[in-house]
Amino acid sequence: MARPPGLTRVRAAWALAALLTAHLALSGAAGGQSEPTYPKPVGLLNDFAGVISGADRDSLDLLLARLQRQSRIQFAVVTMKSTAPLEPAEYKTQLFRQWGIGQKGQDTGLLMLVAIDERQVWFETGYGLEGVLPDGLQARIARQRMVPAFRQGDYGGGILAGVNSVIAVLHGAGLTELEGSEAMETPRRRGPPRDLFIAIVTMIAIFALVNALRGPRGPMGRRRYRS
Repeated sequence: MARPPGLTRVRAAWALAALLTAHLALSGAAGGQSEPTYPKPVGLLNDFAGVISGADRDSLDLLLARLQRQSRIQFAVVTMKSTAPLEPAEYKTQLFRQWGIGQKGQDTGLLMLVAIDERQVWFETGYGLEGVLPDGLQARIARQRMVPAFRQGDYGGGILAGVNSVIAVLHGAGLTELEGSEAMETPRRRGPPRDLFIAIVTMIAIFALVNALRGPRGPMGRRRYRS
């Protein structure tokens, strides 16, 4: 049985309207999703989260500038309150590319990203530094040098410790102090070595014995002769 032409046209119009509505809804949802932002660098140290104190800032500026001058390695340090909508692991890769970190033709750029809200630390290295600063060493520096300070709210101190550790590696000094948990303990003050103490006591005893054997002295400490 044939359908009336008018009914067919009405149903087609409703179907078209539904498709248009769905398309607009999807477009609106996509447009409403925030895009990641990549701020422009203001130098090698970029504290966009505002967590580094003045003293730590001065120390970091000096270290990063000296590293670039002496080894031509561009080491950018970035703090962000959040990297949303991207995860820090993806954001640091995109930021590294956006900024073009590293000397042209050498691929010796290095990025340290600290995401405050996500509570994560990430490194991104150029191809020229991948063998010098592998992922395992990066994780150990973050875990042992930086995170303990971050847990105390000392972001500047943690970042400074991390930068110093990385620079030690880059300069070929190595990070032997990172091997094992005992090396991470704060050195305690110790008294004089036991051997030194024994030596001093022995010397005093010998001196007293010699004086006793030499007999009484005059005013100038010279030996008295009896007539």
